[in-house]
Amino acid sequence: DTSVDSRTVIFDLQEATAALVVPSGGYLNDSLALISGTAQDTPAGVSVLEVAISSSDGISGSWWNGTTFAGAGSDYTLQSTSTYDFAATPNTWSWPRPGNAAMVDGQEYTLSVRTKDQSTPYRVRYQTFTFTYDSGSPVATIFTPPVNNSYKNAQFHITGNTTDTVGVSTVDVLISSGNAATGGGCYMPGQGFTAVCPSTFAAGGSDVNNWDVDVTFEDGKRYLILALATDNSGKVQTVYDPGVSSMTFVFDTSTPSVKITSPVVARSTSLAVITGTAYDSAPGRLSKVYVRVKHVDDGTYWDPVAPYGFSKTIDEKESAWFMAASTVATAWTSWYVSSGTLITDLNALEGEQFELQVKSSDTA
Repeated sequence: DTSVDSRTVIFDLQEATAALVVPSGGYLNDSLALISGTAQDTPAGVSVLEVAISSSDGISGSWWNGTTFAGAGSDYTLQSTSTYDFAATPNTWSWPRPGNAAMVDGQEYTLSVRTKDQSTPYRVRYQTFTFTYDSGSPVATIFTPPVNNSYKNAQFHITGNTTDTVGVSTVDVLISSGNAATGGGCYMPGQGFTAVCPSTFAAGGSDVNNWDVDVTFEDGKRYLILALATDNSGKVQTVYDPGVSSMTFVFDTSTPSVKITSPVVARSTSLAVITGTAYDSAPGRLSKVYVRVKHVDDGTYWDPVAPYGFSKTIDEKESAWFMAASTVATAWTSWYVSSGTLITDLNALEGEQFELQVKSSDTA
């Protein structure tokens, strides 16, 4: 009699291969609780995948032991994945990383992945991955305009920079406009202020640390600027502190008007009080009213600084302006000058001709 026996054997020389899906790009932000990836082995298939993590480049005493980063080495701190799908091609897996309280913003971590295949004897492969943990939010700072709730009277570039522990990848900007008369919208390049708010667009510039935006502003409108940064781990800025990441301003190119209401005649017996009005169209806001007195007979100007007198020459006339006073609720819409020193100097030149000059300015 003859006995026959046979076995079919698949000869496997390949090691299993693991890959990371999360984190990607070398960064992990604190909103991602699971580290996940794929694994495959041909032809035998993967039998086991285990994970260990170090807080200090894999040195002894830096491996996560389930409680702290104090384990002696990766082989002593390997942990099984929480999920493993053998049916997927390639296989997929996930592992709950150490909690946010145990990890440090901006620190680099080393992940060791050990895979075994199903061959006999099995093959083992170790793979190392590194990533930087990110729990801090990025901040985009607006440099121009430099002051929140301000007034501007000339076109300018919006500029700024960014700060973040792991670096910023993109900066987006929201600019809205509007006033009570015409309404407004959000700006989009090439479309003007026609987009529905909120709408953002990518900032320009040489890089995210020197970003800029070029927009044409319209007279009489109030604008809001928000700068929004996204960092390399995918974290998006959510806080826009006024004066840092958000700015409001009024664009006002209109010139305020000013008028003298007293004296109103060419000859006057009393200049004890000089009065007038000023006006600036909304949303502009008056800032100051200045007065200057010229002695027409000799071309000199009154000096508002002691020892006073009509001593300012034509070359010094810009220093002859002095500020009027205003006590009304809407400042400077009504103003006056009451100076005993000026009256004394005018009386000393009785019968001669003087010219009152006034100018107004607004907060733009």
